[in-house]
Amino acid sequence: MNIFAFCLFVALSVFFLSLFLLLNLRKINAFVLSKLSVYSPEAKISFCTTLILILSAKIGNLLASIKFSKSEYMAKELSYLLKFAGNTFEKITPYQFMSLQILSMIAGIVFCIIFIGLNFFTVVFAIVFFLIPYLKLKEIVSKKREQIILQLPDVADLLSIMLSAGLNFYSAAEKVTQVLTGPLSDVLKDALLKIQLGSEQKIALLEMAQKTRIDRLEFFSKTIIRSLESGSQMSEALKFIAKDLRNENASLSEKKAHQAPVKILLPLVLLIFPTIFIAIFGPIIINLLKAGL
Repeated sequence: MNIFAFCLFVALSVFFLSLFLLLNLRKINAFVLSKLSVYSPEAKISFCTTLILILSAKIGNLLASIKFSKSEYMAKELSYLLKFAGNTFEKITPYQFMSLQILSMIAGIVFCIIFIGLNFFTVVFAIVFFLIPYLKLKEIVSKKREQIILQLPDVADLLSIMLSAGLNFYSAAEKVTQVLTGPLSDVLKDALLKIQLGSEQKIALLEMAQKTRIDRLEFFSKTIIRSLESGSQMSEALKFIAKDLRNENASLSEKKAHQAPVKILLPLVLLIFPTIFIAIFGPIIINLLKAGL
């Protein structure tokens, strides 16, 4: 009787605890996320993602305590990439991102063991799954850089027009950020905010160029700094810059167009040609085999 009562008590406890968790899952999820650096009130993150973030935060703290030169260098590079990527990435620490890579690698190993078995491919899957988060981050940063390069001539033109109309650089740049949207506009807004808070225009513009690590933006910033220091006609200089940047973008587009046939050659040889050969010669070989030849 005592054993039955104990089992009934345990069953009821589990039932009511499960019911409480299911009814308050959203509140628990929001509470846990609020304790993490990646929390955003408007973000909709699943409970499974929350658990992964908690686990990655714990592993990240452990990795941060293990200090050696290589990990510090990787953390510095990841910190730059995460800040440049922005949005949710900006709220993830470098060591937390490393731990996400480790969790991804473990997931790849488990997937390989379940579906393929423990063999050479396990190592391949581990390496590939470890690199996937980093490659995705690099892709986001690369796309953002391309958008900045494409938007730079338009920003230079608009600044030139507004400066010709009599506005000073700060007012003209502020108007540009209101008219245009995109990564370059966001970076320029950050620079203007620093100027508004008391930073020198020269320092804010140089930091903007260093943050993106884009040579064209650095040249653009240095041209503006020289014009501000010398008091020369900035609008004319920006017109020439916009023209040069458009020519460079056109040359880059032509270069990519010329590279396209070379890039498509490998998938063509490895994937399309074998399929065509099988479709053409497959029935002939089958008929020859049936005929005993």
